Amino acid sequence: MVGRVLRPILAVACVLLAISQVCQLVSLLTHKTVAAEMDSAAAVEGPFEVGFTREGVLSSSSQVAVRVPDRLAWNTRVTFIVPDGTKVKKGDLIAKVDVSQYRFEVDRQNLQYQQAVQQVGQSKRKSEEDAEQASQELTRQTQSVETLGQSTSVETEQARAQVGYDTWNLDWSKKDYARQERLRGFELVPGDVVQQAERQVRAKEYSLTGSEKNLDQKQTESKIKQSQSAADVDTARFSLGLAQRRVKDSERDSTQRVKRAKEELDKMQADLGSGELRSPGDGMAVLSMTWDENSGQRRTLRAGDRVRWGALCMITDPTQMEVSVRVTEARISQVKLDQEVVVTAEGVPGRRFKGKVATVSTVASAVPPWDDPTANANERAFDVTVKMLDVDPKVLRPGMKAKAEFVLRRLPKAIAVPLIALTHRPGQGEFVYVQRGSVFEERKVESAERNDEAVVVRRGLRAGERVALGDPTKLEVAS
Repeated sequence: MVGRVLRPILAVACVLLAISQVCQLVSLLTHKTVAAEMDSAAAVEGPFEVGFTREGVLSSSSQVAVRVPDRLAWNTRVTFIVPDGTKVKKGDLIAKVDVSQYRFEVDRQNLQYQQAVQQVGQSKRKSEEDAEQASQELTRQTQSVETLGQSTSVETEQARAQVGYDTWNLDWSKKDYARQERLRGFELVPGDVVQQAERQVRAKEYSLTGSEKNLDQKQTESKIKQSQSAADVDTARFSLGLAQRRVKDSERDSTQRVKRAKEELDKMQADLGSGELRSPGDGMAVLSMTWDENSGQRRTLRAGDRVRWGALCMITDPTQMEVSVRVTEARISQVKLDQEVVVTAEGVPGRRFKGKVATVSTVASAVPPWDDPTANANERAFDVTVKMLDVDPKVLRPGMKAKAEFVLRRLPKAIAVPLIALTHRPGQGEFVYVQRGSVFEERKVESAERNDEAVVVRRGLRAGERVALGDPTKLEVAS
């Protein structure tokens, strides 16, 4: 019974399958594909911009941080802060922080200031005492030089007098010896008397030699002692000068320490204030982000959060916007200062904003993987800043994702289709799939200029014809 019911059903299924296969075969033979599950777009005729696009982030080119003083960071909590995106005027209250714990730091600094004031007098007295001791030492060394000079002068004169005396004795002994020699020639004196006179000459010569050596020694010792004394005087004079400079340096350093301690105290007392932080200018308050331990996610600051970084928020001018992008080495030669750029924001679809190249970095750097996960490990890029010339503060906000299209040239009129609609077959050429009712018909075309999103079709396509956004044959094979 069941077999008789299933057999007609299976027969119908086989017939339908055969019909489907025949339709697909006919479609392949005629280069036509059923337009099912394939997106399409119309070929658009009009001006065409040749260039390339880079993704970036919108930011304000005019922004000032509202910062908690470093002394308060990590030591206080936010008790009040304006909502993110609030428009403020210069002087408006932005936030309040708890300063109760900070008062202990101010008291400690006040104590350091008082100690610095006391140390000024102590340091000055100690330096003056050292200078007085150095002055007394110089006086003592100077007097010692005078005493030594007198002493060595007396000893030298005594040694010189002894040389004179021994010289006179030697001369007398020589004359006596000569006289005794003449008398012996007349045999008036014996020979032993002559010998005695000769021995006297030799003795006086020896005495004179000793006294001359003693004189030389005294003179040498005098010079050495005088040189040493002069060196001691110079040392004492240098020590006195050094001590006098220390008096001035100590006084200056102590005064500077007091001044710095007072300035630090004044700053801390000014920081203490009431804990209020006010806007430095007109603009929009963009709150800083913090880590929420409960949710495990980042969020904007709010009352009750502990200050983890100095900046609570940025006061940005929403009318001064720019886009920061990175341009690879292969493209950077096509980027020039003041070059025209078209900016689109992800959060504002359909709007195009004018811009121009404001800055180009002079040195390339490696592309961080968190900036572009698809970038080559060895790829390097240049930082480029695009200044927006027309800004709509109502729809554009700092932090939005944006695209900057660097316009190289414009074609006044061209037929263009999305870049993914063009299929290239090696050795055969370029093709698009034109929609005809419920099917896509393959058509050979000739492309021309292109950018990162669209391509100009020079031949083979008319404006308004719809083309498949991809190769529908691959879609059918995959199905």
